[in-house]
Amino acid sequence: MYQSEADLPESRSRSAQIGVDDVGQIKKVLTAAYRTTEGVSDAVIQRFIEPRVGLLDQLMAEAHHLIEGRRGTGKSTILQVLRRQALEEGIPVAFVDMEKHKHRKYPDVLVELLIDVLNGLQPQVPRWAIFGNRRSARREFDKIIRALRQILEDPDAISRAMMRAADRKTSGAGSVKAAINPNIGLDASVGRGSSRSWAEEGSVEFTKIERLRDLAPRLSGLLARLVSETTAQRSIIFVDDFYYINTADQPYVLDYLHQVCKGTSVWIKICGVGSRLKPYIDSNPPVGMEPGNDIFRLGLDVTLENFVTAKRFLERVVEGILAPLDFKITDILSEIARERIILASGGAVARDYINLIDDALDIALQQVQKKNQEEAARFRIGTEDIMQAARNRLNKKEEEDLTIDARENHNALRARWQHIQKFARSNETQFVLFRQEELSETAWGAEVQQLQNLRLLHRITTAVPNTATWRGVKTVVVMIDLASVARQRLNQVITPFWKNQAEMDKLRRAEWVYSPDFEESMEEKLIKKSAKKLPTKEATDPTLF
Repeated sequence: MYQSEADLPESRSRSAQIGVDDVGQIKKVLTAAYRTTEGVSDAVIQRFIEPRVGLLDQLMAEAHHLIEGRRGTGKSTILQVLRRQALEEGIPVAFVDMEKHKHRKYPDVLVELLIDVLNGLQPQVPRWAIFGNRRSARREFDKIIRALRQILEDPDAISRAMMRAADRKTSGAGSVKAAINPNIGLDASVGRGSSRSWAEEGSVEFTKIERLRDLAPRLSGLLARLVSETTAQRSIIFVDDFYYINTADQPYVLDYLHQVCKGTSVWIKICGVGSRLKPYIDSNPPVGMEPGNDIFRLGLDVTLENFVTAKRFLERVVEGILAPLDFKITDILSEIARERIILASGGAVARDYINLIDDALDIALQQVQKKNQEEAARFRIGTEDIMQAARNRLNKKEEEDLTIDARENHNALRARWQHIQKFARSNETQFVLFRQEELSETAWGAEVQQLQNLRLLHRITTAVPNTATWRGVKTVVVMIDLASVARQRLNQVITPFWKNQAEMDKLRRAEWVYSPDFEESMEEKLIKKSAKKLPTKEATDPTLF
């Protein structure tokens, strides 16, 4: 399919490098790179590119980190690269993928996480170490694992029977006199060798959480002991996709992890989608790990605000994937398509970028095969191929990704997404502005931020609308997902805001500022407009002339 706008048909033949026979091999390496798994290969490690210079060194520091980013930005890949680097440096690590524990309620999800952590950090005891510290650590490790598994298997609360009994024996004779009244005396005497006995019975209820609290000191001691026996004198816990834990339970899980790891030189690296992470509750007492104090936040997102950086990063990533086939990005994508695919990816979202190339290859191949063999011999992906691929993938974003990531909030988010699309259509724009303070202070503003994390809205910049009435009011400018635009007009011209400041300023339109009640405002404007067109009484009453 030929490109639109400045992407001319001649670009198909000029410097085109993809042959029909190459498509299969290209799709094979793209598919292999689509998603990071725990068994990451050496090739993935070697071609890894830091989204930001010095990121790996920062994450290897002796500190707790909360790594945030949208789906597909490379969070899992970074954790796997860090894991490999730590092992090469002799640092024991535990890697926990919380997707394996999704749908588990608290505190069972915490117990399963702890078992995974201990299995990752378990002491390695050689056969000759029959006695000594290592064997002792191994015994304590086994006891704690058994205790955790027992907690997991038991009901939420168990009752323990309690009984106390005692015998009291006396020897010799004695008397007790109590003065109840000055004129009356009371004497009691106990004969030699008499005895009394008593017993009490009852039951006490213990919840799983209480049993975990009782176990915490032993668990903390074991972690400290395991670290002391390593040459590195530290260990790292990597927890991927932490947002699979129920949002309300996350602070309590982190609170326990922080409690048992504090002072042990075991460092926690948590990873997840930013809008789905809740590490802290500011209560009395506080619960969880406070960002900036107990744990440091690191964002991986390179949004459309840094268009050039995102483009450079993604092209380097894909060229690393294509290196065994000796292809460059310019062999596969036309010049304008290289820009359009960044917009469709919403910035440096590597997974979306790879998927779009994969899908666009099929679309472009179908088009060139309709022509004669000579023309179909070599081709490149064009802009319209990218737009079509983006449109095909929108349903997956709206249905699968939104439902998986948003979970209990997916109905509210879907309604907000549809409402924002309606606003954009009514203003014939793919750009929308939101008041910055409303994004942080309102419930619907929180929904907008979640839609950004779900890659349906793409942040571009902050700006003040270009009218006097909006002076000093800061807004956040976002772009509606390009696939939504493709539904309306496949060849719609996109304002090239990344080119220069003059183009960026074109996005500062006051009429693009979103309001949840915009439909009511539009209706009022229509009523006023219609009223102005109606003839007045003076113009219609002949008796007045």
